[in-house]
Amino acid sequence: MLPQLVLAGLLLGHGLIHNGYLSPRPPAKAGAPAWPFELGRSWVLQPLGVAPRAARLVGLALVSATIGGFALAARATDLDSAPLCTNL
Repeated sequence: MLPQLVLAGLLLGHGLIHNGYLSPRPPAKAGAPAWPFELGRSWVLQPLGVAPRAARLVGLALVSATIGGFALAARATDLDSAPLCTNL
């Protein structure tokens, strides 16, 4: 039971770190690294000529899917209630 909870916590925590893309940019500080969570600047979509607003919408959809997928993966670690794992 404890390993399942640890795995579920790690999966959920990893999924929730993607919330950084949804949070507002903090104020810039001297010597601090650049804010990495910018949906308007896509290294994949920029060369294709996709506008920053469209890239942000695509990014929001992908972040939502990522968080949801990791939440489902965390929920799936509960093997006692999984319908396909009745033989375990």
